Amino acid sequence: MSVRGTEEKYRGKFLKFKEVQWSNGRGFSGVWECVERTTTKAALDAVECIAFFHSPGHLHPELILVEQFRPAIARSCIEFPAGLVDGFESAETCGLRELEEETGYSGEIMSVNSAPARALRNLTQLSFAHASDLVSGKEIFVAIRVDGSLARNQNPRPHLEPSEDIITHRVPLDQLPARLQEWHAQGRVIDGKVHAVAMGLLLGAALEAPTTTAPAETPAPCQQQQQQPPQ
Repeated sequence: MSVRGTEEKYRGKFLKFKEVQWSNGRGFSGVWECVERTTTKAALDAVECIAFFHSPGHLHPELILVEQFRPAIARSCIEFPAGLVDGFESAETCGLRELEEETGYSGEIMSVNSAPARALRNLTQLSFAHASDLVSGKEIFVAIRVDGSLARNQNPRPHLEPSEDIITHRVPLDQLPARLQEWHAQGRVIDGKVHAVAMGLLLGAALEAPTTTAPAETPAPCQQQQQQPPQ
């Protein structure tokens, strides 16, 4: 399998459209249409923030999500706080900056020894292709802890760009699948990465359930999801 060449067909401010001449190991040759970012300066394009809000007196944290209108699908979408890497900043710096800009919350990168970070360690250290059949960009997850007892997190104020109109949501982890179902029923689209986390919670609960009887069929947290590249 190999790529023989590429040809740029259109270039915009953030994206460019390319045709890739490629062949596989079975003698097939063809042209693949794809999109590439024009803003890429390093190996990493964007960061997704898995941010946990810890409230005083509450045993379990809440997951911080954002909601914003996406013109490409003409719908509001439920997503993780996320954004493009600025220059050559680290993934951690980008994640903390984007979280504060989009939600107003000030956090810290979670200790590698914390339970959520241990669970996410293998994934957060790997970049992943975003819709690899269409977009060539690479992203990474960062785990962030937000201390709700701090004064700066009592009444957070986001720092939004003129094109942004973002609503912040805090959702208890055990209520995430049900909340996604509710949002979906109201007409919102669930980003594919948020949907995957909810599915992981459901699968984890199913694996921990007693196996003496056949488990009841559990519906997916939503039946419609959309991958949204950060911009």
